[in-house]
Amino acid sequence: FDRMASMVCASCHGMDASGNGPVASSLKQRPPDLRRIQAKAGKFPAEEVRKKIAGDLSSPAHGQRDMPVWGMILSRADINNLVKYLESIQKPLEAQPAD
Repeated sequence: FDRMASMVCASCHGMDASGNGPVASSLKQRPPDLRRIQAKAGKFPAEEVRKKIAGDLSSPAHGQRDMPVWGMILSRADINNLVKYLESIQKPLEAQPAD
């Protein structure tokens, strides 16, 4: 994951996936804490996450669907590994900070 994270995710989401990457402060919207996906959805939505990473679902913060930066760089195996990694780092609902 470290290679993929440094190429694609960590600049915004941070190496710990908390949303504190080096360019996060320059964005109009704070990158989400990817460790909280399961807490927000009730269970980890692996297929939805896979589609977002691949560029099959729109995500305004990531740009237009016809130019998904992450989908052009990552192989299918990389995407699957990233989804598994994200699932493995999920925090429980009770650990979620107040917004």
